[in-house]
Amino acid sequence: MMDREPLSPIRLIYVQMDRIERDRMTQQIRRFADQYHFESIIKPSSPDPDDIFFQLWRDNIQLAGTKRPRNGTNDLEFAFAFYRRRQMAMPSMSEIDPLMVALKKMLAEVPGLVVTKEE
Repeated sequence: MMDREPLSPIRLIYVQMDRIERDRMTQQIRRFADQYHFESIIKPSSPDPDDIFFQLWRDNIQLAGTKRPRNGTNDLEFAFAFYRRRQMAMPSMSEIDPLMVALKKMLAEVPGLVVTKEE
């Protein structure tokens, strides 16, 4: 039977940066995927170049990222969330926490990027 239950994020961060740093942030997500052995799909989700969809996965962990709507500002905000991959065992916090630390460290290399919320 297929697992149709919606997945809740295990850990979640929101980041905000100036629009001119979008490509640098994307490079850092690719670097994170490579360094931590994630398969990845990073692609536009609309004709707007700021609408980027990030999907990374390995073993029982998935990381998804999307742009969050912001009106009247030159800043971009993205949400990144770690999930359990469907049909896989729940990853432990000892697996997720070091990945979250590493992700934040790599994103901190993007000039002006700030974490606005973390759960």
